Amino acid sequence: MGEPGYQEFLSAEGVADWVVLHGGAIAVFRVGSSGEAARLAKAVANIPGLEGAGVLLTVEDGFLAIRLTRDLWQLAPRHIDLAWAISAVARASNAVADRLAVQEVQVAVAAKRDEIDVNFWRAVLGYLPMADDSAVDPLGHGSTVWMQEIDAVKSLRHAMHIDVSVARE
Repeated sequence: MGEPGYQEFLSAEGVADWVVLHGGAIAVFRVGSSGEAARLAKAVANIPGLEGAGVLLTVEDGFLAIRLTRDLWQLAPRHIDLAWAISAVARASNAVADRLAVQEVQVAVAAKRDEIDVNFWRAVLGYLPMADDSAVDPLGHGSTVWMQEIDAVKSLRHAMHIDVSVARE
């Protein structure tokens, strides 16, 4: 669905609990304990359409983090429906959305086209392909690695930087 997909998600009614970063739509819901977070995760897991959708649930002491996709370019209309349903289940469980808790870190490795070796990073980190130029932690806990192509005329051989994304608030 591409760029219009994430823009459609951002402009949709009823998704105020959600933040869209490089890794797609993410929400964090605060609860009183890890037990409450686990119960909320179970309730979310029972939402029709969630099974097989690639949604990542992270249960922590005091919150449940939910990632609808691993990439903002993968957002589709069905993710709006899932976000509505998840937010409704969270509200019914007295969970409170915490947009400020949403964050994402991506490691960007800049290199010239003939020097890009994303397979090296995939092998070293045990990551899976997300796109031709990136690698992602299969468990969803580590940072994404993105191979950023630089202009061949630049004298720089390799460079790395960290992309940190947070909610606009």
